[in-house]
Amino acid sequence: MFKLFDELLGLIGYAIAGILGLVLVSVGFTLYPIITSIILGLLVISPFVPTLEKMLKRLEARMYKKSLTIKLTEETKRSFKEGFNKAFK
Repeated sequence: MFKLFDELLGLIGYAIAGILGLVLVSVGFTLYPIITSIILGLLVISPFVPTLEKMLKRLEARMYKKSLTIKLTEETKRSFKEGFNKAFK
């Protein structure tokens, strides 16, 4: 009986959260459409960020193999970072 009551409370909670979300989105689009669009876009994209990061790292690896300038830039960045970390130890 308690489990059924717990499930019912969970469903009620989801319903309330859905209604509040709908109200917030509608008010947000009415008052601040650009900001609300950006926030919703970020929420939609956020689950795909790890996949996009992996693709970006693979693309960077390909670019590093092809370009000497990028290798030099990466080496400079790494040495600066190491020097910076040593200075604050």
